[in-house]
Amino acid sequence: MQNQEEHEGIYVLCRREFTDVVDDLAKGIDSQTRDLQLLPPPSLPSRDFMRTYWSRTPYNWKKH
Repeated sequence: MQNQEEHEGIYVLCRREFTDVVDDLAKGIDSQTRDLQLLPPPSLPSRDFMRTYWSRTPYNWKKH
């Protein structure tokens, strides 16, 4: 079930970054000053990467 763990890891990572943003908004942190402290964000996975990723995933994963 390596694919499942890999998928859940990506999901958790996305959730973590999203909740970080929500936490900052709740604290009223100015987004511009926060951006100055951050390194450039990692580039999003390319369309080709996602195509190969999903093609390696068992079929029943695509249903959800």
